[in-house]
This record gives sequence, structure tokens and C-alpha cells, in this order.
Amino acid sequence: TPAGQCVFAKQIDFGSSDEAYGCCFDASGNLFIIGGIKGAAQPQIADFGLGPVQMYGQTDTLVVKYSSSGTVLWFKVFGGSGADGAIGSNVGVDASGNVFITFSYGFFGSPPDLGGGPLPAFGTAPAYGVRNVAVAKLNGADGSHIWSKGFGGAQDDEPFDLKVDLNGDVLVGGRFASPTFNYGNGTAPKLGDARDAFIMKLNGSNGGTIWFFDLADYRDSSVTSIA
Repeated sequence: TPAGQCVFAKQIDFGSSDEAYGCCFDASGNLFIIGGIKGAAQPQIADFGLGPVQMYGQTDTLVVKYSSSGTVLWFKVFGGSGADGAIGSNVGVDASGNVFITFSYGFFGSPPDLGGGPLPAFGTAPAYGVRNVAVAKLNGADGSHIWSKGFGGAQDDEPFDLKVDLNGDVLVGGRFASPTFNYGNGTAPKLGDARDAFIMKLNGSNGGTIWFFDLADYRDSSVTSIA
């Protein structure tokens, strides 16, 4: 509350390493949380009281919508056969209540399918690019897939933040170590010695890349927050 009183508190625990990475509220006060979950045994089933959902790999990405009073409205689990969502997960909403998410994927495993087909695997099996950048738009009412995109190259590429602008377009910032980074409608060479910082803008309606900037210097650099 405005006075600092707790409205509700929830625990996410599937018996191993479970973490929350980002959260946001929509105009109605509903809460969205994105995180990573890892079951104590594989295969593992996730269940928030709405029925069991299969987990996929070592670590999966979890997206949960809570009502303003703390009731679980829906939840989704995304993952491939490796570790997904362990780095750089974040979430935002637009004025219509649609949900945008970003997370890393493909760490020593196959790419996840968020509902529009498997995301691209930029590297060579079993690494699949080591880590790549996933961005997706979900229907805020039920979590159903609207679009999903994958970006990256043959080395570690990671998102760190996501923001939705007033037009409903989405900004994603992070870093890439791949010699060449595929940002959707083009590629960018790595300019620094280690990792290059990047920021990109995607069309909120279809996920198409509007622009991409490499913000590298000669050292390791990252975009960790977008105002």
C-alpha cells in the first residue's frame, strides 16, 4: 500500500534453484513476474494451482500473472533442453495489457518454442550459440503467444533490460560476444575486445526490428538498464 503495508506475499519453490528476475504492473494493478525455475528432478512438473505444466530442461523461464490481491491468473513455462532464462530476464506491459518478455536461451541445449515455432539456433550443437536473446509478446489476458523472436550469434549474447514505450514498441538492451550478431533484419560485427553493449527497438505489433545500435568501446560493455 502507499503506507508500506504488505498486500500479499507469494513463494515460488519447485525444490531447487528458483529465482525471480523482473516484475511490472499493468494499469489494473495486476502483477507480472518473470524468473527462472529448476526442478529438483527431471522431468519436473510446475503447478500454480491451475493444473500441471511440463518443464523442459535444466532451467526454464517462468512468467506468472497475479491479480492485485495475489491470485494466480495464469502462468507459462518456456524452455529448451538446456538452461534458459538464467541471465537477463525481464518483463514489461503496454497500455493494452499485453506482456513483453526477454530472456537468454540455448545454453547447451535446443532452443525453446514459445508458441510460434522453435527460436533460431545460431551456433553449432550442442552449444546452439551458448546463449542467445529471446524477445516475445504474450496476450495479457491469458498468456497466449502473439509473437516471439530470437537474436544472437555463435557466442554468449545476453539481454539485461526491456522497456515498452508509449507507442507499444519494445526496447531491449544487453551485450553480445559473438563475432557477428544477428538482430533480425541485419547483422552487426563485434567491435570491442570482449563484449559489445547493444540496444535495439522492436515493433510491438509484429516484433520486427526498427533499429539496432552497437555501443561498444574497446573493453567489456553492457546495457544493463533502460529508462
